[in-house]
Amino acid sequence: MGLTVTKHGTVHVLHMSGALKTGPVLDEFAREFDRLVTAGYSKFVLVMSEVPHIDSNGVGMLVRVYSASRNRAGGVRLVNPTSGAIDVMKTVCLWDLFEICDSEEAAITALANKTTAKV
Repeated sequence: MGLTVTKHGTVHVLHMSGALKTGPVLDEFAREFDRLVTAGYSKFVLVMSEVPHIDSNGVGMLVRVYSASRNRAGGVRLVNPTSGAIDVMKTVCLWDLFEICDSEEAAITALANKTTAKV
């Protein structure tokens, strides 16, 4: 899995490629996410158009992203998840937790317009 992070105002876009599964790549994703949250960021767009599969630890990481952003009055948007990612998320009943956007721009706009409360 590859990971590229870009910042658009208060929104961070994480472009993921490859399976979101146990191993060093998932560890890299977790470290980067922790760094962003520790720095005070809470609005995340996860571009998943190149994520063919998610394992149980990847599911756990998605839950962690969701929980951390919500606890900080932020939000998460998923962009173009693949059918493999959708199947896993539906199987473990996560699909309805996340808001899905058809484009990165729509996701950024939705989160940029979301008011973040100070915690």
